[in-house]
Amino acid sequence: MEITAKQYTQALKKYNEIMNDLGYEHNMIGDVLSEGTANWNLRDMVAECDYTLSTYYEYGHYNGEMRFSDDADERRLWASQVGKLKRFIAHWSPYIEDMVCAEGHCSQYDNEQTQPEEEYTGKHYVGEIVSHKGGDMEHECIVTAVWCVDGKNGISIKPTGNYGFEVDLYEEQL
Repeated sequence: MEITAKQYTQALKKYNEIMNDLGYEHNMIGDVLSEGTANWNLRDMVAECDYTLSTYYEYGHYNGEMRFSDDADERRLWASQVGKLKRFIAHWSPYIEDMVCAEGHCSQYDNEQTQPEEEYTGKHYVGEIVSHKGGDMEHECIVTAVWCVDGKNGISIKPTGNYGFEVDLYEEQL
């Protein structure tokens, strides 16, 4: 399916609204807060929404934790945000068949060219509790993602306490 300039403008506006609402302003396109999205097209937008949607089902990710929150407002927010992402993907995915992503998004909508070439073969897994020394303190952290770059296995970790930061490390840095 071909996309018209008007449709693309509509998709871009909706995508930016969703990313802004979710607090992912760095993923917006054409905004002062954008980070590395200048070359993104509609396929990148759909793929990023798909990846973001996956975090709403990810154990240990704040987005995933809202799903089973004791707070009814958080559960409603989870359902609302998941709905927005699913509707965007469903509406715009028919238009992306002939497009190529500008970069990989860890999504089923990534093209073969943007899929990671290497597979994670490390020893850690998402949801695992690990110990990490940062500065003079040692933190108990949860593994939020595992990955492989240039043949080196890595993990993303987040302290189990309320510190609010996430760190990407190569496994040998633990």
